[in-house]
Amino acid sequence: MAVQRSLYDVLGLTTSASSDAIRERADAMLLKLRSAPVTDDAGNEQKFVAYARETLCDPIRRAKYDKSLRERVASLQPKASRSNADRDASGSIGSSASTSLRWIAMGLAALAIAGLLAFVTAKKRASAPSTAPASATPIVQTGAPNPQPAPAKVSEPASSATPNAEFTASEIFKMNEGSVVVVRGGGGMTGSDSASSQGSGVVIAEGEVVTNCHVAGSAREITVRLGTQSLPAKVRYRDQGHDLCQLTVAGLKAQAVKIAPVSSLSVGSRVYAIGAPQGLDLSLSDGVVSSLRPFSGSTVIQTTAAISPGSSGGGLFDSKGQLVGVTTFQMRTGQNLNFAVPSDWIELLAKRDGNTDSLLPQSATAPPPAPAIAGAGPVSAETENRRRLLVGKWDCHRGAKAENRQIQYEFASDNTMTLRTKKPNAEWDAIVGRFRLVSESTLILDDPHAQPSQVALRLVQISSTSAVLEWQMGERAVHYCSR
Repeated sequence: MAVQRSLYDVLGLTTSASSDAIRERADAMLLKLRSAPVTDDAGNEQKFVAYARETLCDPIRRAKYDKSLRERVASLQPKASRSNADRDASGSIGSSASTSLRWIAMGLAALAIAGLLAFVTAKKRASAPSTAPASATPIVQTGAPNPQPAPAKVSEPASSATPNAEFTASEIFKMNEGSVVVVRGGGGMTGSDSASSQGSGVVIAEGEVVTNCHVAGSAREITVRLGTQSLPAKVRYRDQGHDLCQLTVAGLKAQAVKIAPVSSLSVGSRVYAIGAPQGLDLSLSDGVVSSLRPFSGSTVIQTTAAISPGSSGGGLFDSKGQLVGVTTFQMRTGQNLNFAVPSDWIELLAKRDGNTDSLLPQSATAPPPAPAIAGAGPVSAETENRRRLLVGKWDCHRGAKAENRQIQYEFASDNTMTLRTKKPNAEWDAIVGRFRLVSESTLILDDPHAQPSQVALRLVQISSTSAVLEWQMGERAVHYCSR
């Protein structure tokens, strides 16, 4: 009888184990194996555990594998029953049912070294990779020959040499951690000396980094940080309309990422985001593609891979470790609604350089048109579009002389506005009024209880994810805002 071990046996789990339990057990085993001395056997065991993890954590592949496992068990049952019946007739063995169960248990429980021997054999052959489907049950024959038909060959887990290889989250992180940087923009368009933005970037060529324009596009001084190295950068291409900028960073020695088109994705594809949320560089999150949104003749990626302020400009990678998008913004009015612009736009940067249209100006999340305000006068289509982008809540900060004051703007679609300010160790102060965008660059705030009752602000910059407001009352104050 052939001794066999299933993928569940490899991980020491039952077929009813949840995906989370499988992932946790496999990650723990891989961590232990990677810290062990490097040998051929240990390397093959590591690959086999990784293969078990990827197969059993993927719902489709697991379903196929479970089906093949059930078919294997079913193929053993009739022969075991007949053998038991023959033995019962001679009085050698009792109940055929209990003996049948013992045969099944032998087929599933033994195979203690199956996977390792299979991989060692495959490696020594130096032959072409097996074309057996991923759902085939890895088995090895030991002991007496098996009278059953010969099983399918073992399909070895994907390796870095296999074009269609899929990798674990930790492997994808190791492949790309040296290619994701922190981008800081200082000065801003208005000349403030303080740091006005911080986000992430991805190395796409030697000395070239791609990021979001709302991170670096309006800054006078840009710094790119990789590990302990900080280097000055400058904008090479600026596509404000698609919130994508390319930076040239002299002296940056980092490996470029591999890029794949958005067409390689589908809803449900697993993806991984690497960036610097809240300044925490090289943070990894994972999720799936929850939707592919048509936009500007291409596609914007909606994903459940978590991002936060500071993630902007970071990389969104597929299960093969390839860059498929640049993480750009999240919707705070919902749960886990995160978006990335497609990697396809990177090669178009040279052609789109200087584009100043607004990203997603007609998105489904845009608020309805606001009611007319008496005395506001007609506005252009571009001004109305900028007013639409302004609606929502903004978290803002001032320059170095702001005394650490926190600021929040909340512009509603009915043209009401709430301005909140807060000093350290103090409560929020709120001012409620109305607002009007009378031109592309002039914002009027109305507060009937204040003196003066109207204040004009300069709208320096506005996109779906960032805004810069400049106050001209006495000492000039610049507010740098993000969603």
